Amino acid sequence: SQKFDEYVVTKEESLLSDLGEVTLDVELVVRSPFAEKDVTTTMCVLLPKGYPSVEPPMLSLRSFPSLQRCEMEDREEKLRKFVQETWTETRDAVLFESINYLLSELEQKLDQLQLLEVGRMSKKESIQKERFARAFCLSHHIMGSAKRKAIEDWSRHASITGGAKYGYPGYIYVEGEYNAVESYITRLKALTWKAFSVTLFETLPCLSDEGRIFKFPVQELTPSDFVQPFRRFGKNGVRVLAEGSKRDFKDVRD
Repeated sequence: SQKFDEYVVTKEESLLSDLGEVTLDVELVVRSPFAEKDVTTTMCVLLPKGYPSVEPPMLSLRSFPSLQRCEMEDREEKLRKFVQETWTETRDAVLFESINYLLSELEQKLDQLQLLEVGRMSKKESIQKERFARAFCLSHHIMGSAKRKAIEDWSRHASITGGAKYGYPGYIYVEGEYNAVESYITRLKALTWKAFSVTLFETLPCLSDEGRIFKFPVQELTPSDFVQPFRRFGKNGVRVLAEGSKRDFKDVRD
């Protein structure tokens, strides 16, 4: 059969009991370059003494990829119905047809895995196309001199631009290459904070000098000096400020 050319039976064990019954464990494996692991199912086959002329085989599933218990029970019930109907029509071909049935089920599962993998690859490619990013961080406060020095020095080393308002609350805004911004935020998170959150993180297809809200590495700014670049940037800048700071800056004073 063509199906058996595409799949591999990796395990088969048999045991002859006193009643003349034969038990087989058959492991079917579908190999795919898309899936991280082989798609595998294990079927337990009990061939009763009267098989195949008097009684059909008894089949059960010991494993099937990505199934909850209730889903496994439902799939086993469908398999039993398939076996009974097929045995009524074909008798000795029932085992072969049942294996083909399971192979078909595995093919469907493989298709699902491939679709998931294609989706993950598309998302990864989309992120890679968005080569730049901006981020806004909100802290309960920023006071310590060592922390303030790290905030500014790290931005220079990462070649990203932005600004910071220290005190209560503390704000940090950065923009630049995606990996640099992501790495910078990761380093900030590793510092000790009373409360710290990344309130905004956006990917950007491009980031020209004209498209930057801040033109210089992160440095300490007064509240009004921190706000003004966002306002000069227009509606999108005001949106970024509002979403990142979680407040209204209509009446900002030093």
